[in-house]
Amino acid sequence: MHADDGSSTPRLSTASLARDIKLIQESPRDKGQRLTSDTVELVRDPLSPPTAQGTYFVKNRKTGKQVGVFKPAAEEAAMQIRRKMSIHAVIKRGIVVGDAAAKERAAFLLDFDGFAGVPKTDFVSVVDQGSGAEHYGSLQEFAEHMCTSEDLGPSKYDLENVHAVSLLDLRLFNLDRHVGNLLVSRGDRPDTYRLIPIDHGFSLPSFRTLSDAMFCWSDWRQAKMPLSARTLAYIMKLNPVEDIVALKRIGLRDECIMTYVLCTLFVQHCTRAGRTLYEMAGAMQRDLTDDESMSVFETLVCKSSYDAEFDDFKFDDQACTWTCDRVQRFLDAFDRNARALSGSASFRPEPDGFPAKFTS
Repeated sequence: MHADDGSSTPRLSTASLARDIKLIQESPRDKGQRLTSDTVELVRDPLSPPTAQGTYFVKNRKTGKQVGVFKPAAEEAAMQIRRKMSIHAVIKRGIVVGDAAAKERAAFLLDFDGFAGVPKTDFVSVVDQGSGAEHYGSLQEFAEHMCTSEDLGPSKYDLENVHAVSLLDLRLFNLDRHVGNLLVSRGDRPDTYRLIPIDHGFSLPSFRTLSDAMFCWSDWRQAKMPLSARTLAYIMKLNPVEDIVALKRIGLRDECIMTYVLCTLFVQHCTRAGRTLYEMAGAMQRDLTDDESMSVFETLVCKSSYDAEFDDFKFDDQACTWTCDRVQRFLDAFDRNARALSGSASFRPEPDGFPAKFTS
């Protein structure tokens, strides 16, 4: 099910009581206490301007304590542009307005075993008690924290925690990982702190548009340090192809699912070759001094598409699309090229005259 495009759905009331909250999808990770309309109310963030992403604080009716955050798909940033233009409004290259709720849910589902600590995130429908209108969006449990990482330097962050968050960003090809959307809580040891990653709506762009990756942690000391045995084992257990069905079920576009598959395979090859997260991030991000130059990862994906004659391939909504010969040839070419690249001394792909960008 794709997120509601918001073409005829009004905003929730300024201070709205949720008459009904329903889960759209459930999975084995959907356990524990439920947020229901019997126990919570939704109040719009007073600091959120009218043109911004609609954000609603979910508060306990009895105590007034914040327990979650609801973001309606119909109120995503630039949704008004999409309504007027009647086309997919793009706010970052490779991102389509209206998909953020599914991507917030995907980030939680793909954070297996809570490795990076993504707060529990559901894909829900909320019925406005005032208007009776139904709104689809992401509902994320509120994470207790002391500040964001922009208020505290990175030197005291737990090493494995930084690695876990960084790994998640690489797998999701996050376009918007900045210090403001990494919450900070106390660590397990004295004078240490842990990061809590939130805001994953600007991740998983189309695999044909991989120009805007941004990782604020890429120059941190921890990113240059070796991975622990626990983190290495976690990476090697990942099987992105097995996650395709679950991602399609929540309405994620096939071109975005392909990005997840390619990124995870790339991380695994780099890990086997002994690459650090710093090196992997450098391969995925463009050179800021030359924004028109392609990143190493972009070049790798384009070369693999060229090798497999995959440039003009069009996905449809059928699950069998993923088992067709052309998709498999592309994945095989990428696997072969990524293996060679990750172990090369230069860590740069050889172009061999292939086109620099996708033709479609």
